[in-house]
Amino acid sequence: ATSATLTLASVTPADEGAYSVTITNAVDSVTTTAAALTVEVTQQAQTITFDALPDVLFSANPITLTATSTSGLTVGFEVVSGEAEVSGNQLTLLGTGSVTVRASQAGNASWLAATPVDRTFTVGASFSSWLVDNFTPEQIANSTLTGPNADFDRDGYRNLVEYALGLDPKVASRTGLPEVTRTTTDWTFTYTRPAARTDVTYIVQSSTNLTTWT
Repeated sequence: ATSATLTLASVTPADEGAYSVTITNAVDSVTTTAAALTVEVTQQAQTITFDALPDVLFSANPITLTATSTSGLTVGFEVVSGEAEVSGNQLTLLGTGSVTVRASQAGNASWLAATPVDRTFTVGASFSSWLVDNFTPEQIANSTLTGPNADFDRDGYRNLVEYALGLDPKVASRTGLPEVTRTTTDWTFTYTRPAARTDVTYIVQSSTNLTTWT
């Protein structure tokens, strides 16, 4: 700067330091005593926007978390409670039940820490969570053993049917299977429909010739 005044716009901590003026003519030059510049930063408040998380059925697919702060700084996530873990913004479910996730931002030299925001949602039971409850990861990875159309215990009932009826997929047993009984005037068909099975549809069919079903 060569004018009589030096103006610094939008001063930041990086502008702190010692400032001096050097005066030069044809004969010589001289430098003034340095003047110290100290920048005092007033941290601003910031808030986090983290929308509510909907209830979901258990799945091995991770959930992408999204949150923003008014500072523009990156928001971090952590699992406060429940069967889940988070890496970056990817939430992986480990079981069923209630899960609480916290979004936070620690701030920096210019921004105060934001008030954390917690979101709670429920992970419902599904065929995938049933697999986790009954089989090892190695068995689950083998769809010929644990796929919905596979028959792990070789009792003639596919895994999806055993799931839908609340049966033990690793024990070949007739306990809990649908039953047909007769009254004086009617046939009665009875089967178990667990209340937690919300990801399957039950349709009762009948046939007089095992070819045409209604």
